[in-house]
Amino acid sequence: MKPDALVFQTRTGQAQHRKNVLRAIYASGDDAGLNGEGVQPVGCHDLRHSCAGLLLAAGTPLPKVAAVLRHADTRTTAEVYAGLVESARAELARDLEAAFGDSLP
Repeated sequence: MKPDALVFQTRTGQAQHRKNVLRAIYASGDDAGLNGEGVQPVGCHDLRHSCAGLLLAAGTPLPKVAAVLRHADTRTTAEVYAGLVESARAELARDLEAAFGDSLP
């Protein structure tokens, strides 16, 4: 794997212009029924959040998630993306219930 490989490239291997990438993502969001009236359309940053959330939900260690997202500091990854994994919250709630039983409010 090349660390500088392009995710979105032209047929000739050059970098896509960011407006073309965003236009394609908006069209895909429309096709998937995600972009409705009065809703901000799905964009590039949403894909980034989805990637981070899926990696964290799969149990990928934080330093590896930070590397994929190209964060220099894992604290940035933890602060921005830690709340994305709903299953982790549910698991934490189960752990607290198991630890404290009926004494929880």
